[in-house]
Amino acid sequence: MPRLQPIDLAAMKLGVHKSWTPTKLMPRPSLACPPPLVWGRVGNVPRCAGHNDICGDCVPTGCINYVLDHKGAMDGNFDPIPDDLAVSIYSDVTGYVPGDLSTDQGTDPNQMFAWWRQNPIAGYYLRSAIPIDPANREAVSDSIAGLMACVACVDLRVGQQNQIEWRPDGDQAPWGYHFVCFDQYNGPFSGTSWGMEQWAVWDFFAAGRVLQVWELEISK
Repeated sequence: MPRLQPIDLAAMKLGVHKSWTPTKLMPRPSLACPPPLVWGRVGNVPRCAGHNDICGDCVPTGCINYVLDHKGAMDGNFDPIPDDLAVSIYSDVTGYVPGDLSTDQGTDPNQMFAWWRQNPIAGYYLRSAIPIDPANREAVSDSIAGLMACVACVDLRVGQQNQIEWRPDGDQAPWGYHFVCFDQYNGPFSGTSWGMEQWAVWDFFAAGRVLQVWELEISK
């Protein structure tokens, strides 16, 4: 699958607001039935890219990709959602004004979830957003297998601009916090970042570079 080149990635804006911090987690009981060893996304589900080349709209973009995964897998609805909707939601949630850089500050995921509980995305409302331990491989896998996807905030460093699979090595200079939708795993985990497939090895999670994972439930 095509991917952005390092020079393109370096120009991308990462859109998690700097004031956001992970939520303290409650203990999660062990699963009675372990998740499948492999899980793949539904191939006909389209991806949304948003406009991270222009503004920091990755949080609404990740939520849109969650909706795309859900409605494709659960409802057999493979209609795309336009990239422009991510910018529109970004403006509603944060007050972003296109062209005004002072308003392009990123999104607190909790603020996004609060907005989504009151406003539908392609007809789907958020019913719950439960933070789960990003270092608990069984829990993350179970969320994907059970609900078709999960969303996450990741701490990217400059080294990730040169990685096809995100790993916790390379240049450790800060790049920023990014929001993605994970919807498959086969050894590494994978989802949608900037509208394209993006893989991350489990060591990237285990090393603390995935700061928070949320298990979402949505419905019309």
